[in-house]
Amino acid sequence: LRCCDHRQADLLVVQDPKSKVNKSTEVDVDIREIGIYKFVARDSGHHELVLESPLHNATIALMDLDAVQSILEVYMERFNVLKENRMNLLTVIFKNHGARSGANIAHPHSQVVALRVMPSELRLSLERAQRYFNDHGCCLYCKMIRHEVQMDSPLNSSKSRVVVESSCFVALIPYAATVPYETHIFPRRHADTIGGLTVEELADLARILRDVLRRLYGLLQNPDFSYVFRNAPYVHEGCTFYHWHVVVTPRMFDRTAFEICTSVPINSMLPERCAENLRSYDWRDGAMGSVG
Repeated sequence: LRCCDHRQADLLVVQDPKSKVNKSTEVDVDIREIGIYKFVARDSGHHELVLESPLHNATIALMDLDAVQSILEVYMERFNVLKENRMNLLTVIFKNHGARSGANIAHPHSQVVALRVMPSELRLSLERAQRYFNDHGCCLYCKMIRHEVQMDSPLNSSKSRVVVESSCFVALIPYAATVPYETHIFPRRHADTIGGLTVEELADLARILRDVLRRLYGLLQNPDFSYVFRNAPYVHEGCTFYHWHVVVTPRMFDRTAFEICTSVPINSMLPERCAENLRSYDWRDGAMGSVG
């Protein structure tokens, strides 16, 4: 697939040969019923692979910033191109690194999938965000970001959950992280998708994404991980209640029976301790600084 003119000429976007979706631009979603059950009889959408480097052992944590920014430019371009197809409801951008993350291709890559059905988890997130906006008149995520970066908050007196921040983005461990070292990257400017990032924001996102992945790479010794760009569906474009963000999840632990039964995650480490460890990691020395 042709992409925009990237400085990283070795970056390539191809259609996934193992795609489970129909690539036709005019195929409607065919939802059928068998008794009380529903199923999609004909999958439809788009599934693309972003091949990030010609080097088989490359990883974003160790790439130069131009290469990382080129990957992000491809994400934004493909997001906007797939939006032009009226059949697509939303586009999911994600990366799996390592066997425990579910990666079945060893070469460094990420994936862009346009869907024509709404995943239940995203629908619930949208409903919660909209309910909060209706009750309080402001974006839940904007309010959370302000709280996390305030020095004088009684529950967060030293930005204790912030890992790193920049002029355009904040990376933090959420108050209710589901696993140790789960890190969320939020734009300071309210936006519902990545489709309208400025040149400055793209460059800043490249820096902070690589910074977070580099800290995880060094501190946890190149862990398996996943990251996903959480965007609002295209039909909610311009909405005031949802705030796009990146979720980086180390994949080091299996779910327990309790978690499977209740859908309640068990996290054995406080988010403040995880954030402190990541902040204290000195990449230049290859070792952690002093941790209190």
